[in-house]
Amino acid sequence: MSASPLLVDVVVLGANGAFGRTLAGLLHAGGHRVTGVDLAPAAVEQAPLARYVAGDATSPSAQVRESLSRADVVLASLHEDVALASLGAVLPALKPGALFVDTLSIKSPLAARVASARDDVEQLGLNPLFGPSVGFTGQNVAAVSARRGPRTDAMLALVESWGARVTVLSPEEHDRAMAAIQVATHAALVSFGAALHGLGFRVEALRQLTTPPHRLMLAALARLVTGNPEVYWEIQHSNPFAPEARRALQDGVERVRDVTAAGDVEAWRGLLGDCRQALGSEAEAFAALCAELFRRV
Repeated sequence: MSASPLLVDVVVLGANGAFGRTLAGLLHAGGHRVTGVDLAPAAVEQAPLARYVAGDATSPSAQVRESLSRADVVLASLHEDVALASLGAVLPALKPGALFVDTLSIKSPLAARVASARDDVEQLGLNPLFGPSVGFTGQNVAAVSARRGPRTDAMLALVESWGARVTVLSPEEHDRAMAAIQVATHAALVSFGAALHGLGFRVEALRQLTTPPHRLMLAALARLVTGNPEVYWEIQHSNPFAPEARRALQDGVERVRDVTAAGDVEAWRGLLGDCRQALGSEAEAFAALCAELFRRV
């Protein structure tokens, strides 16, 4: 398979990370010349790279800068603090017209920094809304195109060719949406886990009594707590709309408390009605999905 002429040379910063390896593999399979950069002295075993350069993105060596200077695309698959710290060294090395891509969960701070530093490079933020082990096929990817051009369009088309559903948003639209989709969801799961701990609940002792909804919640909680804590911390700590999402979650718990304490069944029906309203026209579809999942657990 041949790569788009706009995306031939790609540098992946953080090439030894889980998503860095996934992206490098897809790019390599598509015929792109992929240079991996990471701190380790060597690439991880079987890394699909044309070239590997050991280096620090926040303080790149001459060899790393040379790779950056000829790249059509620089893809930063880094944690937020490292990605932001690297901009001062990485952006000046890019050739005019190059595309800088990040995979952060929060877009507004980085987008603003890149826009103020370089007005002659394209900028694209990708947020794969799934773990790297899941793969892109059939999954959602949020895209933030702060400065769009031909390489951006080619990169978006490439991600769609991997089977992903791509939605393009502004940085603020992205972060507001992720406050509901990621911040509130993860906070609810962590609160659920903390409640189980506080209640002295032990799954191994009571698993035979669990219900399908409870098992689904346990499965989602287990995936979260066995994942990378820094990823979930970044989502909770860095999203500028996270406090609003957590307040809304707390308000919901307090409504449940107040309605049940008052013994007001009509208020309870109203609360469930509000929940259904949030689902909108998708309520029946998600109810069917839930029934399917219940049969599997």
